[in-house]
Amino acid sequence: MKVNVKTEHSVPVRTPVEAAAIHSLATFSKRTGAKTAAASKRTATEVTPVKVVREAAPEPVATSPEATIAEPKVIAPEAHKQASAGHIVLQWLTYVFWGWTILGLVWLMVIVLGNAVTGNDTSSMVPYAIAASLVLLPISVVCDVFYSRHELRKKTGASMVVMIIHAVIFALFGIGALISGILLAIELFIGTSSSTGSWTTVWLYSFLASAVVYALTFLRTLNPFHSFKIGRWYTIFMVLVVGVFIALGVVGPLAQARLTKDDRRIETNLSVISSAVERYTQDKKALPTNLSQIDVSGSPDAGALISDNLVTYKPEGSVKSTNTFRQDRATASDTDYRYQLCVTYMKASGTGSPRTYSDDNSGYQEYLYIEGHPAGEVCYKLKTTIAAPVAGVQILR
Repeated sequence: MKVNVKTEHSVPVRTPVEAAAIHSLATFSKRTGAKTAAASKRTATEVTPVKVVREAAPEPVATSPEATIAEPKVIAPEAHKQASAGHIVLQWLTYVFWGWTILGLVWLMVIVLGNAVTGNDTSSMVPYAIAASLVLLPISVVCDVFYSRHELRKKTGASMVVMIIHAVIFALFGIGALISGILLAIELFIGTSSSTGSWTTVWLYSFLASAVVYALTFLRTLNPFHSFKIGRWYTIFMVLVVGVFIALGVVGPLAQARLTKDDRRIETNLSVISSAVERYTQDKKALPTNLSQIDVSGSPDAGALISDNLVTYKPEGSVKSTNTFRQDRATASDTDYRYQLCVTYMKASGTGSPRTYSDDNSGYQEYLYIEGHPAGEVCYKLKTTIAAPVAGVQILR
């Protein structure tokens, strides 16, 4: 009988194959651990230690009242910027064209106010003033827009010279306009004889308005605020002011000129028709029956006046009259051929009444005078006198 005795620390019995496998595994573990330890040692030796270097603090510098600390200067970009030749030319053109635009504005202002206040016909000059303003204003605006884009805040050299010259000119014109306006205001207040009339009021308003415009132009030229917006606001102001007066000129004197164009044709050419009637009467010793018989070939405008039926001819015949101015033939009588030229005016002009004075108090004139006329139909009484021959005197022709 076989008894198995099991002890507490008994070692298990392995086969030869298991013992060989365990021995191989132990050998592989030793080799792997040796390589890992060598690599760790090599890595530790290759790491370079960081050395911390501490610099000594600078010693304090003793300050004294005489010691000065130089600080860096901040130089503005435009401090050394010079205006180019093209920029100076553009600056000059801007100032010059604004000056001419103001003169055209003042001219247009006088015409418009003169027509509104006095009621006189100022249409003969308004086309020129409107044309000048329409040409000068856009040129001034374009020049100012391009100049403002490159305008220097602080002008030096030639740019400053150009600015000073035109600023002085604008200041002188503005002060002169202000003095003239105040003088006219004082004369109107005290009622001097030279200040009577509505044209004084027209010039007063024109001078005061001109002084304001020149003052704003002076500020725009100097630009004391160093702002680029001042050019923009000045341009807007001038466009509005000039535009308003151009519109007033169109609806006022210019529209009136179109309405009264026949009045001006009559005032200019009626005397040509009167002279033609006189020549016909002197040659034929009789009045023409109608205006188609007279010769006005030298004046196409007078012929157009007749063809447009703007003149009505009324022959009245002939009468004998004694010429009291010829003492050598007190008993001789002349022959007066009387007629009327009637026209219709759209608007009154001048004093509003035609001249009726004549040398024989008959109301008929030898020469046509158109100094003033009312609105509506006006008939001019005219005569052509054929003198009677004096005894013993032969008249040569």
